[in-house]
Amino acid sequence: MSKVTYKTTWQEAQRFLLDNTDFVNDTELQSKKIINQNFIELFFFKDMDKEDALIVFEDHIRQLEKTHEDDIELQRKYIRRTNRKNREAFLVKIFYNYIKSIFFIP
Repeated sequence: MSKVTYKTTWQEAQRFLLDNTDFVNDTELQSKKIINQNFIELFFFKDMDKEDALIVFEDHIRQLEKTHEDDIELQRKYIRRTNRKNREAFLVKIFYNYIKSIFFIP
């Protein structure tokens, strides 16, 4: 189920399960499957009702969202650090040129 990302909706996750041949062929993972014309009912997992499965899905999505937010924060920190280092290098160069102009160093 590598298709599941932090943006995956509950409906998409159910479709992924329907498309997964390992899940469809394993009778222990599912005990009942109801398909209506307009929507797909959740698989009723063995000893798990619809609400429990939704809670598990929500927890998984929250973890994926946290991982995504952590990655974004790391990227922001890297960009801030790079910009800071560039500013510091620029100031050193300006200071060097200023000192060089004061003492007439070619």
